[in-house]
Amino acid sequence: MRTSSSARVRTRWPMAAPPDPPVPPPDPPVPPPTLGPAVRPFVTLGLTGVYTAFYALLFLFVYAQLWLVLRYRHKRVSFQTGFLFLCLVWAALRTLLFSFYFRNSRTVNSLGPVPFWSLYCLPVCLQFWTLSLMNLYCAQVGPGPGPGPGLGPGLGRLRGGLYESGSSGMHGLGGSDVVYRVLGRGGLMWSTGF
Repeated sequence: MRTSSSARVRTRWPMAAPPDPPVPPPDPPVPPPTLGPAVRPFVTLGLTGVYTAFYALLFLFVYAQLWLVLRYRHKRVSFQTGFLFLCLVWAALRTLLFSFYFRNSRTVNSLGPVPFWSLYCLPVCLQFWTLSLMNLYCAQVGPGPGPGPGLGPGLGRLRGGLYESGSSGMHGLGGSDVVYRVLGRGGLMWSTGF
């Protein structure tokens, strides 16, 4: 009996738990996903060259048009010269911006407030002023209150209203471009308004 009672005593005592398996070291922290460039650098460089050449040619063309206005003694203060001057300044700023990208795009994206505004936001304002000038021109020399050529009564006014609404829609797009550029200053830079 003794052996059976000792067997009972042994079974009543809790058995020692096996040792815990070793805890593996924690995984190294995973860096957050980053966005890579959408196109390869040589494509970006090629497009920068194309844009720079395009804006430089536009600048030269508009500059030649303004010289022709002076040469042939056209009216110096007119819708034409105002439009050409705004286009000249716009093309000059865009040429300057894209030519800076050849040297170092990081420096261009980290400019101070005044150069940043001059290179990125002023061209958008110039687009707004150009479209406002076109709107004023269409309102002044566009269709009058009577019917337009080949249109029935009242359709001339409809055509004038379409000019104004289309121009106002373009102004809204230009204004939203400025808002996106200002908000995008800390993060993603959107590249509309070229």
